[in-house]
Amino acid sequence: MYVEKPPKSLWLSAGLTIALVAAGFATWTAVTTPNTPTGIVPIVVGVFAAAAYFVAALYFMEYRITATDLQIVYPPFTFRIARRSIRAVRVRSTPWWMGVGVKIFGRRIAFTTRWGQIVEIEKDSGVFRQVWLSPEDPERFADRLKK
Repeated sequence: MYVEKPPKSLWLSAGLTIALVAAGFATWTAVTTPNTPTGIVPIVVGVFAAAAYFVAALYFMEYRITATDLQIVYPPFTFRIARRSIRAVRVRSTPWWMGVGVKIFGRRIAFTTRWGQIVEIEKDSGVFRQVWLSPEDPERFADRLKK
């Protein structure tokens, strides 16, 4: 089994840190401000919890290539692609505006932590027919997946 943790870009780290600090400040303000409407506190705490989850999940994400499948681990979930269902593996580039994170575009799902060179996987079946990944070395990762 081959395991790789995708690289984290400086922009991802900075953006997620700012989002987490802002959500934490908003939560602290909502909880400590007198006469805060009681309905707003659970919403603000929920936003903070979601931001914390996305920060943690991106940092613990990993790609695993086994003899039978490709696993994309985005804690606590694991997305599996059977190797026999993979039709094509290509390295391509993505523009900066595609962003980072887990994104769904029609029948495409992206698990990316940076923009630039990515691995595009085409599948024969399933809800998502294309999967985008951003490994450290896309060429090497694509070659390992093709073997």
